[in-house]
Amino acid sequence: IDWNGDGVFSEPSERMVQAAGQGMMIANINIPNNPILGSKCMRISFHHFNYPQPCDGMSNGFGEVEDYTIHVIKPILLVDNPSDEEMAVSVDENVTIDNYGFIANSNGKSVDLNWTVADNGAVDYFNIERSKDGINFHKLLTINSLDATTGELFYKAKDKKPLSGDNYYRLIQVLENGETVTSEIQKVIFEDLAFHVELYPNPTDGMLQIRQTDFVDKAVNISIVNNLTQRVQDFKFEKMETVTTIDLTDLPNGVYNVIIQSGEFVTVKQVILQK
Repeated sequence: IDWNGDGVFSEPSERMVQAAGQGMMIANINIPNNPILGSKCMRISFHHFNYPQPCDGMSNGFGEVEDYTIHVIKPILLVDNPSDEEMAVSVDENVTIDNYGFIANSNGKSVDLNWTVADNGAVDYFNIERSKDGINFHKLLTINSLDATTGELFYKAKDKKPLSGDNYYRLIQVLENGETVTSEIQKVIFEDLAFHVELYPNPTDGMLQIRQTDFVDKAVNISIVNNLTQRVQDFKFEKMETVTTIDLTDLPNGVYNVIIQSGEFVTVKQVILQK
């Protein structure tokens, strides 16, 4: 790798790997201390009979030389977030992503949030906001801008506790002059995070068990709604148990919706009351 950019590959300190074998070759490359940032040329040369020099012409036809471009960037800076959302932020330099691009992608059971800033010196801080419906947003995290610097900066954040179902994200850039720049809204869907609830027995004679494991020891509100969309009974639990029993014996026979809410999560189950 031509670390110093002089176009010469024969310097001993720039030979990173020397190996022999067949099939896929895997090797670790140690980056020098305080390297010059930017694009570098990485040359890979191989020969059928012996170790080649980096500029061998391979005149006998039993080898090959390939050049690649690598980008040397600043080390990643990890910033712990003390909020309950358990998000983490890192920042590094990257010159390949469009200016002010904000992208949200699912990654396992979390959401990766990435964006790029070209003129970082004009930004005071960033707010990441999330919404369940794409209309009402609340702030997840505030990230201070790095010190003024040249070149584009690539910021990364992670939402480790996305909502079940639809998640809408947007980035608010707050400039030093007080103006704001709002990104386009990104949508991520998590179908597999559904609140798994079982109502037993169903039909019920009035004493209904609610069985679940997702929100044990969490605050939960339960509302009973009749077929006229009227709320006829409410239950509040400061710490939900795995099995919770509610009493519906004062209600007339019929079909009811059981609305279960914990934080921003809402799920609806149907129960038949037959005494």
